[in-house]
This record gives sequence, C-alpha cells and structure tokens, in this order.
Amino acid sequence: ILDIQSRSVPNKPGCFDKNTKIETKDGLKSISKIRSGTILENGDKVTASFKIASNNDMYHFNNMIISGTHKVLHDIKGWGFIKDHPESIKIENYCEPYIYCISTESKRININNYKFLVMSSVIFLASANNISVLSL
Repeated sequence: ILDIQSRSVPNKPGCFDKNTKIETKDGLKSISKIRSGTILENGDKVTASFKIASNNDMYHFNNMIISGTHKVLHDIKGWGFIKDHPESIKIENYCEPYIYCISTESKRININNYKFLVMSSVIFLASANNISVLSL
C-alpha cells in the first residue's frame, strides 16, 4: 500500500474507486481485483496494479468515482484532468481509505466508452522523510 503524501512526489497518480468495473477477457471485474497479467477486453495486458492511500480529491464522472488527477480524453479539448472535465462533480466527503490504479502495455484503458491514461510502471523509493518515483 502506497501512502503518497510527500510534496516531493512529482505527480500524484490518477486512480479509481475500488468498485470501478473494467471489461477483461474473463468478464467485468472491479479494479481492486485486477492484477498484473490480466488481459483487458481490448487485448491490452495489465503490467501493474496499485493500491494507494486515498488522499486525492475524488469526483463522480459517468457513473464512476475517479481522482481529480486522472487524465481522460475529452472529444474537443483532448487529454485533461478529471477535475477539469465539465461532466465531473467533486465528492466532498469521500471516505474510502484506498484508491486503485493499474498500468497497461498501452498506458491507456477504456471504461464506459471513455479513454483514460494510466500510470507508467514505477518504482517507489521510500525513506523516513521522502518518497521518490522512478518511471520505467
């Protein structure tokens, strides 16, 4: 479990509520149940899954709950953060302790007819006062 609270982390990852459903070759699964090696419906392979302490602002978006720092493709504006999308609504009291992220070979996932950028595979180096992030 990653608890990303340090200001030294370059970008907080964009993540989803545990109940977000994603189409896989084996059927619809909650993101919290998806692991490395899972094949998504479009044939893309999951390369990593993350469970992160929830300290991001969360938003309702198209029947999903997503962190504001997650990038989504808008038909007109291109890639942008959920928090800036005209259809997102901020959740004032999101109280789940964890949010979930995956990385895929293409660095994209499709959910409910929307395209999302996903985390690169990263290495987190932790010390007593600092967390460093290295992209792979």
